[in-house]
Amino acid sequence: MDHLKFRRQFLLTTEPVSNLGTWNRLNLGAHVLYTHPDLTLFHTQEATAEAVLLGHILDPRDEARKEIDILNDIVKNPKVKDIVKVLYGLSGRFVLMVKVKDRLLFFNDACGLRSFFYTEYQGQLQLASQPLLLKLVVGDVVAKSERYHSFYESDYGKNSKENWFPSGTSLYDEVHHLVPNHYLDNNTMAQVRYWPTEQHQIQERS
Repeated sequence: MDHLKFRRQFLLTTEPVSNLGTWNRLNLGAHVLYTHPDLTLFHTQEATAEAVLLGHILDPRDEARKEIDILNDIVKNPKVKDIVKVLYGLSGRFVLMVKVKDRLLFFNDACGLRSFFYTEYQGQLQLASQPLLLKLVVGDVVAKSERYHSFYESDYGKNSKENWFPSGTSLYDEVHHLVPNHYLDNNTMAQVRYWPTEQHQIQERS
């Protein structure tokens, strides 16, 4: 049953992890990306940039265009504004990681259906598909917050079979969640809104 634990999930860390022996590993700068064998991964690299996609992207305008084609377009022009242009209009459920020199950028699909959580440990970003995977790296640094207790002690937490809480929130101290339509920059640890890309003026009806 061990192969079902954390199925289709991932962990990106600068710290050694010994108990994910069957998982795939990929070096991404100073980080190592651990992925469950059942999680689909695409990877491409150019001279100045590297990109990893976890999950799937669909282009409704061109069904022949595959994930690796999209990644190749991204690494050719890895500036944020160009990455956003590539992602605009695409569908799917994914996490995108783009490495340019010592900078790591993280995006997910427009609705945040494949989400991730992150924290900082010894000055380095640690990132995973859920907080309990982060505990493999940082241990008790990932601690249940007051929000955790108030959530699970509420009527909703006790009676709901499918728990839901707002995007951008976490039930653990010092653990953050990426908001949809934002990207995360590991150099600043800031979430930056990237969509809409233009200011839209509302025209009043005459």
